[in-house]
Amino acid sequence: SRSTTFLVNVGHGSSVLSIAAGGKVTCVVTTDFLAKCWGNNANGQLGQQIDTGVLLPMQVSPINLGQGVRVQKIAVGEQACCALVLAPSGVPAVKCWGQGEFLGYGDTVTRGKASSSSSTTSRMGDFLPYVDLGLDAVQEGEWVVDITRVTQNGWCVVTTLGRAKCWGQTADARVFGGSDTGAMLVGNTARQMGSNLAFLSISIESHVSGAVKEAFTNE
Repeated sequence: SRSTTFLVNVGHGSSVLSIAAGGKVTCVVTTDFLAKCWGNNANGQLGQQIDTGVLLPMQVSPINLGQGVRVQKIAVGEQACCALVLAPSGVPAVKCWGQGEFLGYGDTVTRGKASSSSSTTSRMGDFLPYVDLGLDAVQEGEWVVDITRVTQNGWCVVTTLGRAKCWGQTADARVFGGSDTGAMLVGNTARQMGSNLAFLSISIESHVSGAVKEAFTNE
């Protein structure tokens, strides 16, 4: 069989630094550390605060993740996206948007999609919070260095100390460090995130679940 290669214009005169895809959505991080996503937008995955999907990257603006926020990497899920970013302070952090229960904000609020209420339309930009992972970059010298999608709507990060934390949804709780094979949803209710979100019991180098290991080693 023959394959055909197409050049895709991402617009704004930018070059592509990295690309990720999932759930009929494609995202790029550009060399000026902005992010653009296009494709299916049923749950606000494009981060544009619109209700419709977009076929081509030149038809969307860079996602507004807040003033001074620099995108390093995007992990694209079936119904949500998460990005490793540099906050204006220079500290690495994570922001997520899309279907609410998978974002890790302790609620089920969908972010990135248009809202019928004028009081709730501003959920992106500076209104989009950082995911509270309970890390202390100043006192403990620990912050996020990588992020990946490990299930359809589940995410794991690795820190400077080689430890991992995961949240979102998984059909097998062992992926998130659980002890059984049942389904697990983490981060959609209060007091599940921050310091209450446990590190996986074994460091990422020694290795945890096969799904997490495979996700980080096959990127």
